[in-house]
Amino acid sequence: SMNPANLDRELRDSPYYERVQQSLMAKLPDLGYDDFVLTDAQGRTLVNGDNQLIGVEITGEHRKLVDKVLAGEALVSRPTRSLRVIRDGDELKSGVPVMFAGAPVLNAENKPIAVLLLRMRPEGEFSRLLMAASFGKSGETYAFNETGLMLSQSRFDSEMKRVGILPDTPDASSLLTLELRDHNMV
Repeated sequence: SMNPANLDRELRDSPYYERVQQSLMAKLPDLGYDDFVLTDAQGRTLVNGDNQLIGVEITGEHRKLVDKVLAGEALVSRPTRSLRVIRDGDELKSGVPVMFAGAPVLNAENKPIAVLLLRMRPEGEFSRLLMAASFGKSGETYAFNETGLMLSQSRFDSEMKRVGILPDTPDASSLLTLELRDHNMV
């Protein structure tokens, strides 16, 4: 049994978790994911891609996701901003748009004992799926939340920068920035 006071060190030194980490990190890029988190039923991180979260308890919106998955739901989160520093191209940044696919890890009695969360970037597959649903030369499909915040990236970001709807900076994006109700776009 593991001592909670030394949980992070014990997990980091565990050959089992090292194998899990190496196996998952080798497969994630081909599947369109860039990181993973494996938590226990209490929401504590057992292992993740860079070992920075081991032993840390998941909180806030991410905890709600873990709890839903523990209740038996496999699901995909809506886009949100990262709570920690992650790689964004060549830079390390916090607040980068991310999404998670989560599934319960079941024991022999089919009871959830852990949660596997796979992190993806919404500008990837999620936005590509919505762009496939666009129509004509200017038609576009958006995903947005209940307050009108865009959850998908627009293919018209450069035009919106030109007319001042988005800041004219290299990393400005409609994703998690633009509120549709503000610009008479719907």
